[in-house]
Amino acid sequence: MRYIVLVFLFGITSLFAEYKGMSNLQLHISNQFDKTLGMIDTTSGKKTTITFEHYGKFYFGDHFFFVDQFEGNFLDGSNRRTYIEYWNRFKVASFENSFVKNFYLAGQYNRYIKKNTDLQAYLYGASVDLDVPYFKHFELNLYKRNSNLEDNGVQFTLRYASFLSSGWSFTGYFDITEDNMLTYNQLTYNVGKYFGIKKLYSGVELLSYNQKGIDLRNVPQIVVKKIW
Repeated sequence: MRYIVLVFLFGITSLFAEYKGMSNLQLHISNQFDKTLGMIDTTSGKKTTITFEHYGKFYFGDHFFFVDQFEGNFLDGSNRRTYIEYWNRFKVASFENSFVKNFYLAGQYNRYIKKNTDLQAYLYGASVDLDVPYFKHFELNLYKRNSNLEDNGVQFTLRYASFLSSGWSFTGYFDITEDNMLTYNQLTYNVGKYFGIKKLYSGVELLSYNQKGIDLRNVPQIVVKKIW
């Protein structure tokens, strides 16, 4: 029943007039996944990730989803994993000439599929858009998190995106719970203009992860991204 509700929400929000969307496909490569990160480490440190993302905006809110396909020799003996995340926000109020631009009711669904494990989490809470210079998108979210395999609790999420006229872009997010912190920060440049390809970006991404009882770990990745 939960899956039916999620599909319904995605479909109904996509059909409304004034819908505007943007998608991208990414390739991530690194040989640094041997930093005692546990669930995301590989035996050799090498891991490749293919990511599809879509962001859509409509007159009463927005939504976003991404799918990560991980490839590598993981510590549990598997060589493939999948992570899915979908969130939806419904606008409650807008404010003119204010640091806080919009206020939303927000929900999120996470699923991490790996060998003998199917982790799922349902989140609900509130979100605000902030007017931050040089950022096209900057939002704060506060969720109540319910999971089938993890302790329930509160999650704070920060998402941001900046696209400069010079061709540089900076995007990322922070997820913070009572037990851990995870952040991806991506700095890329529009190299496509040198090859006649629109919105082809390349650069680096830094994954930082901290779990209770484990020191902060940083893993750099090379990333290539095509936006349309």
